Amino acid sequence: MDSYALVYQPIPIYQSDMIAIHMGRRIGSMTAIERTAYPTFARTPQLKELLTLYTPTPEDVAFVATTARGPSQKFALMILLKVFQKLGYFPAPQQIPGAIITHIRGVMKLPEDLVPDITPRTLYKYHAAIRNHLNINGEGKHIRHIARKAISDVVMIMDDPADLINAAIETLVAKNCELPAFSTLDILVGRVRKVVHGRIFQTVLSRLSENEQAMLARLLDKQDSGYFTEFNRLREAPKSATLTHLDEWVERLTWLLSLGNMERLVEGLPATKVTHFAVEARSLHADELRDFTLPKRLTLLVCLIHQETISTRDEIVEMFLKRMSKFRDGATGGLCLTLRDPEL
Repeated sequence: MDSYALVYQPIPIYQSDMIAIHMGRRIGSMTAIERTAYPTFARTPQLKELLTLYTPTPEDVAFVATTARGPSQKFALMILLKVFQKLGYFPAPQQIPGAIITHIRGVMKLPEDLVPDITPRTLYKYHAAIRNHLNINGEGKHIRHIARKAISDVVMIMDDPADLINAAIETLVAKNCELPAFSTLDILVGRVRKVVHGRIFQTVLSRLSENEQAMLARLLDKQDSGYFTEFNRLREAPKSATLTHLDEWVERLTWLLSLGNMERLVEGLPATKVTHFAVEARSLHADELRDFTLPKRLTLLVCLIHQETISTRDEIVEMFLKRMSKFRDGATGGLCLTLRDPEL
């Protein structure tokens, strides 16, 4: 496998962007890059991909010929150019698959033993030349500003970090910006979500009276048995929604409604956020939920109660309609039998 003899310095992640995303006792993990549109190399590039994406065009050849001098330097510049055209950023040279290097060497008709060898200074020069040639904005601060704004524009209607990263990538590509490191985008997403969610938590908290806050807090209180029975009751719905369990579902709805009008508390909040917070609350144990700040803890409880009230009511309506359908079918069946009776 071919390799570079050089030192590579990736785009830095500035300290101001380095934040920890806390979720209770746990620190949020990085979004899986495979779930996003962030460009990466194929593990084993196929011939069709090599021919389509990594074959130098006449324009590429002309650019390299006027920018680099010797064969080794032209070879290196062509590799950097074709890789950037595919990815939209400069990866560490050791990450470039050997198949791509071998393909470009063959197309350029270079000796098999020729190794692209440039100094860090020349690498910096070539990066700048490629950005200028492709009209790419590579200024880190400006790129992060554009990415942060793109995330902020959609964060109220999207919640999945992968979707938010994709929104940033789409905007950066449209504005001819060099893509920052994936970790930078992931950190920006976490930062923007944290700010937006914090505002939502404060909004819900401001709508809660002291009595309502106390009521929600009691859901997490340990019972004599040592279990968080009220919170468990909130998380766990009754048995399957069938007519035989209708009474249990009605009892559950009555209990949920007794906890208060949650619709008033989530009014105006994006449905995607309410759903997300409800799912998060349902996935936690009570002791984990207690570790959150008060605004977040109460907001998650409010959203969970709200969503459970809606879903419970929907289940009851569906069961009621099924029961009415059985009554109707039974009545219709009896009428048909009567009409067929020859004694009539």
